[in-house]
Amino acid sequence: MSLGLVRVRVRVRVTVRVTVTVRANPNLNPNPNQVAVNTDMSIGLAILVGFLSVAVTVALWCGLLQRLMQAGGILQEAADAARSLPALVLLLPPLLMLGLGLLFCYYIYVALLLASAGHSTRGLMHFDRHLQLYFLYHSLGLLWTAEALLHLGFCSTSGIVVRWQGLGLGLGLGLG
Repeated sequence: MSLGLVRVRVRVRVTVRVTVTVRANPNLNPNPNQVAVNTDMSIGLAILVGFLSVAVTVALWCGLLQRLMQAGGILQEAADAARSLPALVLLLPPLLMLGLGLLFCYYIYVALLLASAGHSTRGLMHFDRHLQLYFLYHSLGLLWTAEALLHLGFCSTSGIVVRWQGLGLGLGLGLG
């Protein structure tokens, strides 16, 4: 018995040709941070921005100077009131935030109770029409109560400032 060896020669030739053509587009900006492509455009843009800045400054200076001065005076009076009445800054805002926080916690609690109410069939929750109306009523009540609480804070702040000015601490005009 003889074993014959078989020789097999396989030649594989694979040729892949890839042609890539790159053409420079003159409209593309090579630097993304560059606004203008040429110097004339840069100078024109700088002149335009300069004129617009001067125009806005002149308009504010001429037309709104009296109102800006009045607003500055109001802010100065408010700063004097806050400086001499530390409770206005240190006590009232935390109380308002605490009240609003408790109101929203109550809203979430009741909303979760309303969301878990109803009856389930085959894994689906079916809500009663009255529960949906209660939720709408509860949401509108939250908005109304939050607005009332914020406006109560505004009224108490303005009352404190009026009393501060009425006692002669603000403008030097006492009542007596």
